[in-house]
Amino acid sequence: MKRLYTGFILTALLLTHFQPFAWSAIPEVPLDKSDNLAPVLVSFNFDYANAQAGSMLGLTIVVRDDKNQTQGFIILELLAPTGAGTPQRQEGYYYFANPDKTLVSRVIGTGYIEDTWKMRIKVPSLVGQWSANRLVIYDSANNGMQLSMDRELCSNRGGNGPSDASKSFVDLPCQYSKALQVTKDPSREQLEAEAKIKLETDAKTKAAADKAAIDNAASEARINAAKSKYSELSLEIDRLIKNYPSKKSEIELYKKKISLFERIDQANIPTVELNLAGIETKLVMMKSVYGKIARTITCTKGKVTKKVTDVTPKCPAGYKVKK
Repeated sequence: MKRLYTGFILTALLLTHFQPFAWSAIPEVPLDKSDNLAPVLVSFNFDYANAQAGSMLGLTIVVRDDKNQTQGFIILELLAPTGAGTPQRQEGYYYFANPDKTLVSRVIGTGYIEDTWKMRIKVPSLVGQWSANRLVIYDSANNGMQLSMDRELCSNRGGNGPSDASKSFVDLPCQYSKALQVTKDPSREQLEAEAKIKLETDAKTKAAADKAAIDNAASEARINAAKSKYSELSLEIDRLIKNYPSKKSEIELYKKKISLFERIDQANIPTVELNLAGIETKLVMMKSVYGKIARTITCTKGKVTKKVTDVTPKCPAGYKVKK
């Protein structure tokens, strides 16, 4: 008994270095340091009651606390089959660190916080009927409870009598299927469960692949549209230089700017789109302004007459402005 409590205290000390694991979609609960009551077990279930020795088996637990979010199981201990003697080292004993468990959901009710956790264990190698016997659960304030499951009725009381730490929910009955039949071959139940998991995994994989294909197609369309816009703007810059040669140095600044975005791919497409849109706006404004202030002169060279239109028009070499 003394060793049991010593192990319990050491576990509590170790857990001060661990933080509860939660997905961002699940609401966080501010730590309440005034909490001195431990969480309680609401339910405990193996994914299936018959499993092949050495295979992996999932289990789900629901844990409730009066003030703080929970950390799920910390320790689970299974009893070996009757008459089995001493099992192999650590057979049926599980310590759950954060990577070994997943917080599935959190319900915050009036006066309580309830978490659903999923985790996986390796099924013992010894064939026969094992059963869940002892578990240790904690909340984020490091209040822990040790629950003995050696009675048919789970009353959320410690293995050595009622736990003061669980008095908030002492009348909350919990449900569990503690029996685990370990077999040499996978049971029909296990095969069906594994087949279901495979179907779900395959469906998720296909959905992810379909989404990736759609995203890639959309990305390619954006890239092609940006390449087309790049070519269009490059031609427009060349036209402006040809139409308004007196503004060549000003217009060529945009030729240099646009050349920075000649390479277009998935990594830079948002930047390219943004900059091409900005260059297009400037070119449209430039063309409009030049069109309003441009004037036309007539140039002559002998009997040859030529009209020149520009913001600051000049006659070609050898030509004179017609008075």
